[in-house]
Amino acid sequence: MTTDTLIKIKKLLTLANNSGATEGEAQAALRRVAALAAKYNISDVEINKAVREDGTEGVRIEVNPKDMVEQVLHTAVNITRWDSWLASVVAKVVPVGVYLGSERYQTALKIYGLPQDVAVAAELWTYLRKSLSKNARGFMRHAKLDRPWITSGGVEHRTYKDGFVMGLFDVAKEKKAPEKTEVAVGATMALVLTSDIQEAKKTALATKERSLGLRTGRSRGARTHSGHNDYGRGRRDGQRTDLGTRRIA
Repeated sequence: MTTDTLIKIKKLLTLANNSGATEGEAQAALRRVAALAAKYNISDVEINKAVREDGTEGVRIEVNPKDMVEQVLHTAVNITRWDSWLASVVAKVVPVGVYLGSERYQTALKIYGLPQDVAVAAELWTYLRKSLSKNARGFMRHAKLDRPWITSGGVEHRTYKDGFVMGLFDVAKEKKAPEKTEVAVGATMALVLTSDIQEAKKTALATKERSLGLRTGRSRGARTHSGHNDYGRGRRDGQRTDLGTRRIA
């Protein structure tokens, strides 16, 4: 991914974050980001000619864990569960790893992966965090009309946020990357399976994870809040957030 492409992606994400942008403009910008990432997200991936067992020519895909970088997304005395969950959503959309570490005596939410993946993931996390905050504020304004006693940080507010993030998980699970990407291999062009590139990245991420000494955390699963319409509304709002993950025509 070239510097110009990364700048273009950042501009599109800035547009999606713009409070003056319509919902249609924000989603169109995110879809464009997904298209650019799918088209160019092969830098730092070694794609070389190889000979298969049957003697035909193919390609070999490798990712060096040493090329991976780390970046701090957010630091706080206590990282909220929503910040952590949003990072998990991002990790389903972009091939990066996430973990909680420390930075200057504070808890730090960190991501690691190839430089271009980390850059896109950081921008996406920022966008999702702003979307969560914006939608939660909108929920509060409307809820107070019917329930004047509702307070910021109250159970209704928290369950709405839980639902919103779980709605984002629903969208992330629908993510479908383009099946093939055309790349230059030596002096010729070759069609490379995107799934092979993603698998190579996953293998390198697992190696990087071991080098960081990370332990796999226990999955908490989806929360349910019987009797809380706030959770259901949050989940529906989260599902309507495109994430740019739907297939690009």
